[in-house]
Amino acid sequence: MTIKKILKVHKFEGYEVRNELMDGSEWNTDDFMMQSAYTDKGDYTGGPAFAKRLCIKLGIAPEKANPKHSVCSIGYSKKDKKWYGWSHRAIFGFGIGSSVKRGDCAYRPISPKDLEDSMIRFWKDENSELIDSRIGVPDPHGLERAGIGVAIKIKSVRKSDKSFLTFEYWEPYPETWGPGEWTAKTISDAKQMAIAFAESVS
Repeated sequence: MTIKKILKVHKFEGYEVRNELMDGSEWNTDDFMMQSAYTDKGDYTGGPAFAKRLCIKLGIAPEKANPKHSVCSIGYSKKDKKWYGWSHRAIFGFGIGSSVKRGDCAYRPISPKDLEDSMIRFWKDENSELIDSRIGVPDPHGLERAGIGVAIKIKSVRKSDKSFLTFEYWEPYPETWGPGEWTAKTISDAKQMAIAFAESVS
């Protein structure tokens, strides 16, 4: 969406809310006003209510997990001395002593085989069976994230009438392999957990 003009800025502790005039031509409509929240540095945080929850209720100072990102998804809270990671789906805090286990959202696999095992564990349940699993498979969809990864095929059976559907999943190799199961010994470790969590739930 294109912002044509900032109409008004409301300042709050740790963030600001802007009344923005949006270009309606992109949606085949008239221009319209929208409220969005930003950090004091001008980084997009989300809606005003979410920014209030982060900054006021939880005491978080939002920031981008990566400078290339367009929205804040992590932040440190001086209130409870934790790094938080979030998306529109979930939010969670990590501090010194926090642990990440296999199956957790913040878990990062250590190898292609570990990624394969994680995918199977996530997608397969008591009503399904693994049909196929392959490591080092090119992106079958030819999307922008093209690369190699893991592909699995799952048959999910419905209990009521024994009918079934077959699903195929593909996950790219990460840019760097993770530490697997581990415990945060420093606040910097906690930040890495928050980043991993935010990436997982995005």
